[in-house]
Amino acid sequence: MNSRHRNLRSRIRILSAASLLTLLLGFTVALYISWQTLIRNTTGELKREACTTSTLVRGTLIDASKILDTARTRLEEALRDAPLEPKQAHDILRSVVEAFSIYNSADSFGLLLLLNQNGKLIARSGEYPSTPIDLSDRYYYRSLRDDPSRKYSIGKLRNAATTGKMVFHLSMPLHERDGSFAGVVAVQIDEIELTGTIKETLNGEQSAIRVQDPSGQTILLYPPPERAPTKDDPANMTLDRLIKESPAHRDSMRISGGTAGFPKTVYVGYERDPLFGFCSWSSVTKARMCRLFLSRNHILIISSLLAIAAIGILFLGLYRQAARLENALEDANLDPMTLIGNRRSMEAETERLWRDAARSGNPISLLFIDIDHFKDFNDIHGHEVGDRALKAVARFIQLSLQRPLDLCCRWGGEEFVAILPDTRQEQAVIVAERIRERVSQMTLNVNGVLIPKITLSVGIASSDRADRTTADELIRQADQAMLRAKAEGRDRTVVAAETKRNPETLTKPVGTGAVDCRNGCEATAGQAKRREQP
Repeated sequence: MNSRHRNLRSRIRILSAASLLTLLLGFTVALYISWQTLIRNTTGELKREACTTSTLVRGTLIDASKILDTARTRLEEALRDAPLEPKQAHDILRSVVEAFSIYNSADSFGLLLLLNQNGKLIARSGEYPSTPIDLSDRYYYRSLRDDPSRKYSIGKLRNAATTGKMVFHLSMPLHERDGSFAGVVAVQIDEIELTGTIKETLNGEQSAIRVQDPSGQTILLYPPPERAPTKDDPANMTLDRLIKESPAHRDSMRISGGTAGFPKTVYVGYERDPLFGFCSWSSVTKARMCRLFLSRNHILIISSLLAIAAIGILFLGLYRQAARLENALEDANLDPMTLIGNRRSMEAETERLWRDAARSGNPISLLFIDIDHFKDFNDIHGHEVGDRALKAVARFIQLSLQRPLDLCCRWGGEEFVAILPDTRQEQAVIVAERIRERVSQMTLNVNGVLIPKITLSVGIASSDRADRTTADELIRQADQAMLRAKAEGRDRTVVAAETKRNPETLTKPVGTGAVDCRNGCEATAGQAKRREQP
């Protein structure tokens, strides 16, 4: 019975573990699919944002190049006649801006600047006279001065010396009538204007956008920086190199944390512009994607955790209920006085052991034990002392049963039964005598008074083959043998012969510790040793 309910608890544990693992697996798969979908959608958005940024910057540069081309043409025409005066240059720049203001706001492109061959600011479209500023260190000037074949140059993002705004420049060279380098005309492109348009195209403002010219200089950043970025940023240099190594002009990539310059994992979408050669990319860190993932899947995560907790609590309750059921069944099969099995448990276990013995063809023996004169003992010493005696006898019976399958129970009142599987008659006699001897040597001290020794009458019934008789028949034979022992003077062991072999049950008076066996069966010393072997 206990084994079956232990199996029930094991099945509950297995079922709960399987249910929780199944739920966790489904939860993990759902989160994995959601994560992969987020990555796929995010990389698609990053490529779209890079394409949109590239298109916007290309359109802005094309419009700026038209303004510069017009300004350059007029300035070179003026140079053919005489050297340009600051006032004359200012008027030309202002007229060009006014001509293009029909289609473009002057604020969209900032100021038009004219630098002479030495990089000095001669004129600008915004004010006159212009404050003389040395801009000879600017890339958009130096690159055109040092390479006469270049038609334009893009300067890096920086704080403008003229306005203080964050701008980058598109410039074109000016030439004298003889083709010599005469200076540079440049237009400022306001980053705030561009990023304001870019912001409208972003998906939740999770991305960071950067545009770099072919030389690796940053010409646009979003979100706008507080100060101009440096060209030697290791992350930008690594990303620029990876994009240049990629064969596709538009694609996405994942850069793992630990790559040179990248302490964090980054997802990037990029596009290379075929006209101006700059590269636009939009990026988002894995940490931001994780925050976005949690915000989109918090309901799934919370509901799954609640389901796991609910299933865990449910199976915990079932497990505890099974444990309580097992305890209740144990209590139902346990004698509360002696804390050994009761008659119900013995009957169930006897049937099981009997079937096993019949199937294997092994012998089986049964002891029926009765405490002598127990009613008089109770009357003389009281029921409390009688209860102590019952507990002590039960404990000595248990201690005398040495094999794991040997069982004992309280049959009722002062009667006990022990069943001994795989035990022959002569071996059962050894066990019975051991029990009687230990009980007879037991002493009970009640309030300083020693109680007289307790004796037992034991009846033994054995079968060399369990299939030759029944469990009920064996119990009946042992009971009759015990009654015969009491009738013959008590404090002794009496053996009943096997019914099938001889229908007569023969006992005769024996002394204390003496045994009577039929058909020449004697409990020799050698037979006693075999019983005590495991």
